[in-house]
Amino acid sequence: MQSNVKHQSQTEPKFAVVVVGVGQVGSCWLEKFGPTLPPSAMVHSRHNSRNPLTVTAIEKLQSEGLIPLVLDLTASETVSRCYPEWIAAGADIISANKYAGAADSAFYQQVKTALKKHRRQWLYAATVGRGASAADGARVL
Repeated sequence: MQSNVKHQSQTEPKFAVVVVGVGQVGSCWLEKFGPTLPPSAMVHSRHNSRNPLTVTAIEKLQSEGLIPLVLDLTASETVSRCYPEWIAAGADIISANKYAGAADSAFYQQVKTALKKHRRQWLYAATVGRGASAADGARVL
């Protein structure tokens, strides 16, 4: 027998999508796919390799009750080297940046270990040129 009583669902999680890399590709991605992000998502800030995303910024988002989702649209090895500290601070990552996935095995293992330890997710090899994979990844997380 089914009950007609509607149970209150928990509130939908609120994501803060932090875009890293706002050059031509990142700007085009935001223009095309920003409107298709889940209603609870908000593009919080835009960073590049000259204005890096800090652990403090990620922790601030969490203190505001938001789930940080870093969307790395760069081709920067320097940016990819930040993944372990971003993961440790509580961010999930979607990456079109190929450096971390193709890095030396020690660094790759460092990223994978941080993901497991902090129960975070990393979707990588996202296609930015076509855009759909990166947008779909944002909906998955």
